[in-house]
Amino acid sequence: MIGDDLQYMAVTSRANTILAAGYDDGTIYFERSDDKGVTTTTLRNGTTRAAIADGDPQQPAIIACDSGEILVVLAKGETLFTYLSEDGGETWRHVTR
Repeated sequence: MIGDDLQYMAVTSRANTILAAGYDDGTIYFERSDDKGVTTTTLRNGTTRAAIADGDPQQPAIIACDSGEILVVLAKGETLFTYLSEDGGETWRHVTR
């Protein structure tokens, strides 16, 4: 089941797809389910999760944009860090303003 191994998980959905970001063992990860959360989708890296960033245990925010992009926002103190995926969560990059 999606996210059953993540702590501090944030979830959003679009149609039958559920997107989740959460913390596990020093890393913020992304997981996706294409069947309404019944199973976790295997990504191109051969696993069911993609690393977004190293991080402290915290609650991320996840946003599914109409463009198909996915954003994950993390806070460290009063600073926000935004990460972007343009390929359905397969890969992530830090974005700055």
